Amino acid sequence: MQNLNQLLFISIATIPQFENYKKLPSSSQRLWLEKSDNLKSSSSLSKEHLYRKKAGIYAEFGRIAMIALGIVKDNSLIIRTFENEDEKKLIKELFEIIDKKFNSEALKFCSHNGKEFTYPYICRRSLSNDLELPKCLMLNQYKSWNHPHFDTLDGWKFGDYKGYTSIHALANALGIPVKFVLKENETIGDVYYVHKDMNKISDHLANDISLCAQTFLKMNKLPLIDEKNIDYAKR
Repeated sequence: MQNLNQLLFISIATIPQFENYKKLPSSSQRLWLEKSDNLKSSSSLSKEHLYRKKAGIYAEFGRIAMIALGIVKDNSLIIRTFENEDEKKLIKELFEIIDKKFNSEALKFCSHNGKEFTYPYICRRSLSNDLELPKCLMLNQYKSWNHPHFDTLDGWKFGDYKGYTSIHALANALGIPVKFVLKENETIGDVYYVHKDMNKISDHLANDISLCAQTFLKMNKLPLIDEKNIDYAKR
């Protein structure tokens, strides 16, 4: 069983790089048109609406606005979120935390949909910002079957690759109490650019970390963390 002291739960809030499609540089507009043409096959939204709703999930068109980390220690779950308008500084802060607080070679991450989204997104945005990856995120050398980090979605698949299950749906299926922070169909980009509510984004990420940690513990037949022992303080 993984040493919980070297297991870091992680969640990221990603948003479009620009507030709307019209603010994109002309070259990026053309590239988004190519991307949106592929997306339109399953959507009736315009290219502008698709950009607002979908661009944030693609590292070529999105960026990281906030990061949340969580660690299980002494039957408690400690969660912290941090943000920075400067994405490069935000990612550098994550790497500094990894270097100062953990053994980078021994550290394992856990995230929901981490293998398909969280981990590669961080790596791609690091490359875009000319940042050197810590050893624990040098993932190009791994195949899917020997990936070094944990993924609660992957643990739920049991070889099935037909669809996606949200952390809320998975936690609910395992009997873990679920709450929602975002409204139905509300995106992180909406909250960031329209409502400018960073506290809500922080609460959303903290909720994701809590559900992911409880799900990981449940999957590994370990005791869940009592709600009163979840330490979440906004920075």
